[in-house]
Amino acid sequence: MKLYVTQIEKLKDSGILNNEIEKVVNIFLLALNDWPDTVLTFDDFESVVHDLIKGATVKKNIEKFLQQVDLSKRAWEAESLSQIMEVYPFYDNDLTLKKIIEDLKTKMNIQSIIWHR
Repeated sequence: MKLYVTQIEKLKDSGILNNEIEKVVNIFLLALNDWPDTVLTFDDFESVVHDLIKGATVKKNIEKFLQQVDLSKRAWEAESLSQIMEVYPFYDNDLTLKKIIEDLKTKMNIQSIIWHR
């Protein structure tokens, strides 16, 4: 199931997310905001990052891309990827963004269900 940014923002604004989940969601939202093209879902973001770095969206690959990127051509992407690196204190460095997003979806869904009871 894809969660659209607008849905995630509403869930975040509802105040039901625990502090850690809200921090990670905010990191993703800031990274998406910095991305030069419109990205409607976290899943779409992971896909464009995967295509850009040409590999698994794990911390070491993102770092490698950032070390080699030509900022005169890819400044917005670099800013976005620098922002997304801030999720890794909350997750294992070897997890892909896809796995992190799946974890977030599960946690947000659980909290949403609890809130609606």
